[in-house]
Amino acid sequence: MDINYNLYSFAIEILRNFSNLEDVEKVIFYILGHSLLFFNVRGGIKLAVSLNTKALFVTKGNFLSGGFGNKRGDILIGDRAFEFYNIRNTEDCIQIPWEEIEKVRAQIFFNDRYIRGFFIDTKKSGSFNFVVVKAGKSLKVMRDFLENEKIVRSKPLFSLKKLFRK
Repeated sequence: MDINYNLYSFAIEILRNFSNLEDVEKVIFYILGHSLLFFNVRGGIKLAVSLNTKALFVTKGNFLSGGFGNKRGDILIGDRAFEFYNIRNTEDCIQIPWEEIEKVRAQIFFNDRYIRGFFIDTKKSGSFNFVVVKAGKSLKVMRDFLENEKIVRSKPLFSLKKLFRK
């Protein structure tokens, strides 16, 4: 309990330093056991329960929901699930357990030099499109929990090579 209280008081002290900045939302999260505490400058403290016990890799990314308005947030890859937490609303999260993932399709461009992001196809919930800052590294971490056959290349809708073919 003392460790949690010390982290809590430390986070409150950090928030006091940021509180003089207007229109800036800083999100600092600490992993306490299996719960993520989100400290937001304007919104106070919100609790989101993580499926993971350990966070192995954290990066920034966007969730493209299809229609208007993609969601910007943090991607957390842990020992039990893939998780996406929205920056603006921390209660708006996507948690996909490793057992639920059917296939991960990587979006590869420029002759295998650039990985833009990936699609996660699930057994029940459909497909999720993520554009990730460090997509290559996140796919390597995901490979530890998924079989190599489940991580594949995404087939492009159209190819520029087909346009210039005779």
